[in-house]
Amino acid sequence: MSLIMLATVCIGVVSAVDDTLELDGVKFHIPSGYDELTRYATDDEVEEYSSFDVTSSHRTYMNGNDYLGITVSEYSDHPTLESLKLDDEVFKEIGGVKGLYAFDQLHFFTYADGDKIIQIAVDDMSIIEDVMDT
Repeated sequence: MSLIMLATVCIGVVSAVDDTLELDGVKFHIPSGYDELTRYATDDEVEEYSSFDVTSSHRTYMNGNDYLGITVSEYSDHPTLESLKLDDEVFKEIGGVKGLYAFDQLHFFTYADGDKIIQIAVDDMSIIEDVMDT
């Protein structure tokens, strides 16, 4: 009975066998101890707006109560970070990468990688630089 309960709890969780994630051609480092919650994974989801489209893929990881979310988006109108900046965001450099930073229960860091816009959301800000595979 306990094996069945354990199997039920573990459904939708994938342990990071490899510490590298490639999402839409962008590589990330997944710190040790973070397990993927596969039920939250998305690939190439398209949101249509009146003047542009956004295609995004997302992965979610947990390490105990520590959250790690990675989203890679491509905008059809190729915006700059300046044009994406929200009122609560500030420009910040992390790991030699300039991007937008905000805190709202999670630390959010958004930056450009070619035509792609990357957003990393974490509980533990100290891992953002480690997650970016620069």
